[in-house]
Amino acid sequence: MSFSRATFFARYQAFNGIPITSISLSINGYEEGRINTFYPNTPGNCSANGTVSYLFESGESIDWNTIVQLANGSVITSSGTAKPSRFNDCIKINVTQ
Repeated sequence: MSFSRATFFARYQAFNGIPITSISLSINGYEEGRINTFYPNTPGNCSANGTVSYLFESGESIDWNTIVQLANGSVITSSGTAKPSRFNDCIKINVTQ
């Protein structure tokens, strides 16, 4: 059985007018990588440059967390849960709400 892939991406380049300087992503408590490209709509595919792609290994959900660094030194965190889809091979998740 094959499971879908999740792609974590950044839509916005700033938070309240303050530029975002870095975004790190953890899944189930383990660092997966850094998101470093911004897609105002969504990335075209699940392996787009500057995104972090995760292949579900089972039908179970994952917990994700991001640490967003801003140019003024502030840090914002966001988190969520994602689970594989039986209908979509590629799930796109925006981490900059």
